[in-house]
Amino acid sequence: MPCKDNDCDSIISLFKRYKTSLTNENIGKEASATALVDMIEVARLAKKEDLLRMLKAKSSNEIKGQLLDLLGAVQTIDSHEVAKTEFLDASDDDNMFLAERYLQALAVGTRPNKKIIEDLLQMAQNEHRNVKFFDSLIQSLAAVTRRYAQLQGNSYETDLVKKVTVLLQEKLNECANDRCKLKYIRGLQNLKCPRTVDSLLELAQTSSKAVSVAAMKALRSFSVYLWNDEFRARFEDIFFQVSKRYDSSARTLALDILLDLKPDRDELSHLVQFLKSSDKAYEVKQYLLQKLRMIADQCPDFGMMLKSIVESDPALNNYHVLAPRGLSTALSRKFSTAPSFNASLTSLQEMSGGVLKRGIVDLTLDVDDERTSLFTLGLYAGGMSSFVSSSDGDTNDADEEEDTTAGMELSVQGIAMRPLEFFNGKGELMGHVWSGTASEPTPAYQGITLLQDNEEHFSSHNGVTLALSATGAISIDLNGQVTMSLWGRNAQSKVEQNTGISMTGRLSFDTSFSTVAVRFSVEQEPQLHLTSALDFSGDPALCMQLVQPKSSLKQRFVRTIKLVGTDHRSSRKTTKTSKLNGLTHALNSKNNEMCNLISKS
Repeated sequence: MPCKDNDCDSIISLFKRYKTSLTNENIGKEASATALVDMIEVARLAKKEDLLRMLKAKSSNEIKGQLLDLLGAVQTIDSHEVAKTEFLDASDDDNMFLAERYLQALAVGTRPNKKIIEDLLQMAQNEHRNVKFFDSLIQSLAAVTRRYAQLQGNSYETDLVKKVTVLLQEKLNECANDRCKLKYIRGLQNLKCPRTVDSLLELAQTSSKAVSVAAMKALRSFSVYLWNDEFRARFEDIFFQVSKRYDSSARTLALDILLDLKPDRDELSHLVQFLKSSDKAYEVKQYLLQKLRMIADQCPDFGMMLKSIVESDPALNNYHVLAPRGLSTALSRKFSTAPSFNASLTSLQEMSGGVLKRGIVDLTLDVDDERTSLFTLGLYAGGMSSFVSSSDGDTNDADEEEDTTAGMELSVQGIAMRPLEFFNGKGELMGHVWSGTASEPTPAYQGITLLQDNEEHFSSHNGVTLALSATGAISIDLNGQVTMSLWGRNAQSKVEQNTGISMTGRLSFDTSFSTVAVRFSVEQEPQLHLTSALDFSGDPALCMQLVQPKSSLKQRFVRTIKLVGTDHRSSRKTTKTSKLNGLTHALNSKNNEMCNLISKS
């Protein structure tokens, strides 16, 4: 422990101790997460000169990104000023990448500072010459402001919060193109101010496909308690295409919200009737069916109500309706349980023309009925159906003449980051194909962020005060690779998410005659691998595998009793290691058929 009995090491000595743990090779491993946990408390007390000395040291050049992760988590004025020395007057790509790294860490930080928000707000007044940096600046400003609004004594009516909200809305209204609008819509998604939902819904119903889908993604992230009957009607308008045709992604997002609202029997029956409608968007029907089955598996009461609705309608309760075409999937699986943390894995994949259109894999922490997102990986693609041979007649999807594009969207602890665009246009795509871009593992996201940062005091009936502190960090290395053969008409991809989790805590109380404390730590390195194989030599076949490799969980407990006025100290240490087996998550029978088909070819 860096601090013991209020006696802390200096940040310089800790830097020397942990700089090996902070190397790029340790990103995504427990060692780098533990380093952040042990350094954060001391860094918050460190002088500006010491932080600057640490960052500018020659030995820091290879780990500068990880040190900016630390400064982003510290969230003091001194740490902010030191971090800005790396990029304030810089223009080269490397320095701007480090600037984004700091802003992303700041966005996930747990202790928002008013002066830092004011500085970010000032920086956001004028567009920066580096488009990627300015996008990350907007997302960080919005995310930190939201946490600031949630502090005790603050709200979305606090003056500073209102200034940020006004800035984002004014900038959005000034946008002349979709790319500009998407940036500020993501900002509103991170801000989550209730006063912005009307403008977002207006964009969802009146704008271009890209803007409409982005606005629906933002609305999907808001609390369901905001939606009244008027909002429900407007979401139904989008899903059922009452007033106009909408992009299928906007429709499925509207469906997600309608199901989040926990529909009663009449409302659920209205949704289910869509399965037997004449709508030719069979992938939307498949998505609805998959979502209903997923929720039914999670909630027995919902499952019984759904079964009753289906069985009471002969026109609905038949194979033709309940087995629509399509490859879209929705599933939820347990990721881990005791002795590890309780976590679930949710995978939603919307397909179009045999290829992925929109997909997410969301890792969430589960506590009773509440869920907190740890990390969300989203993939999107458009205009890809022309590259595979397909006999689909899905002409109702409003995808005609869609631009060829693909990219990745990341959310860390519910904070949307700047998306990573793979290509935009067929020219860029073919350039990647011929050059073999990303044929080797290529980093998509690397960072160390705080997972927990909490201090609480509890007064007992006998006058003793219990002090509980807990600090946790997660180190993430997300990389991917893809290969494509136009001659063999097939493609393979692999996305690896390697994470290192470290948590420490202390529970203690002082009396007139003794000090009793329990220190605990937990370390784990869970991984998740998503592989896919696409064969488009004939009818397109897509095989996806979601693999969770084996890992181990280390737990340490140290119980200490110290008698006041004496040198007597009694300690007891306990260490436990649990082996966690690996597994391949079952997706669905259609995917199994596709995998068998590809393996035989």
